[in-house]
Amino acid sequence: EGRTLLQTIGTEIVRAKDEHFWTDFVGRLARVLNYDYILIPDWRFEEEHSRLAEYCEDIITIRINRYEKFDSFEECIPYVNTAMTEEQLNHRSETELDDYPCEYVIANTTLVELASSAIELVKVLTTL
Repeated sequence: EGRTLLQTIGTEIVRAKDEHFWTDFVGRLARVLNYDYILIPDWRFEEEHSRLAEYCEDIITIRINRYEKFDSFEECIPYVNTAMTEEQLNHRSETELDDYPCEYVIANTTLVELASSAIELVKVLTTL
């Protein structure tokens, strides 16, 4: 299965040999490109934040929580990818950041709300 292959290669093989391989790769790429902003849409491990800070001056963390049903924050049902096995869902790369504190959190309830929240966040970030 695709997800298991990615988890095994990315974590059990590559990270087992060099824990910082992926973050160093991205960090070096960020330095070479020298853009004003770089978006990393998918990070998986706590150490990646501190490691990337060695390459980038300012890092802003944003979590997007996806919900299957969302009537209110008191009655929300987190999305679970039913195509993934229990083992895949509980893999360290899927769970390590579950409680990681981020500067901004967006509730992904619908694509329209997600787009609206993203636009509002960009407005806030451009004032920093």
